[in-house]
Amino acid sequence: MPSVSVVIPAYNGASRYLSRSIESVLAQTMQDFELIVVDDASTDDTARLALRYSQVRYFRRASNGGQAAARNDGARLSDSAYLAFLDQDDLWEPTFLEETLPLLQAAKDAAVVHADGYQVNELNDILEYDGAMKHTNSITQILRGGHDVATSGSLFRKSCFAAIGAMNRRHSRTDTHGSEPRLFQ
Repeated sequence: MPSVSVVIPAYNGASRYLSRSIESVLAQTMQDFELIVVDDASTDDTARLALRYSQVRYFRRASNGGQAAARNDGARLSDSAYLAFLDQDDLWEPTFLEETLPLLQAAKDAAVVHADGYQVNELNDILEYDGAMKHTNSITQILRGGHDVATSGSLFRKSCFAAIGAMNRRHSRTDTHGSEPRLFQ
């Protein structure tokens, strides 16, 4: 059984950075993971792109349900004790899993660990720092008990994720607004 299940929810990803996201997962220095791409009923060549990579477990949803539904499907398909979600237009540094997994494993009472990141353009030029504490007065941060984290920068304990009932499908665009407050309690 792999240590981490990485889930990439994809919708029309052939033209929207999906290959770069997959390659950033495959470039991880910690290679004990499975990679699941959940195609949210794309109308482009997302399937062909994902299946070019032999390491990808590909799953196609029959109808478009949004990112939260795709992530929930990926979590159900996963075979690991830990879950990491990466949006199709996000990238990880090569050491993301190597650095976050030991932290979560050591913190037995923790449900999630989070890493800050950067907003970058197509040339990988840094546009801005994207940190959990960047917007100290944002409504999102207040609702999350002081935390303002991006799903793509988080590693979740699967047992905690399952205990809260997965991601809230009513928030299909923002995805985690229904689950993160419960994870941080």
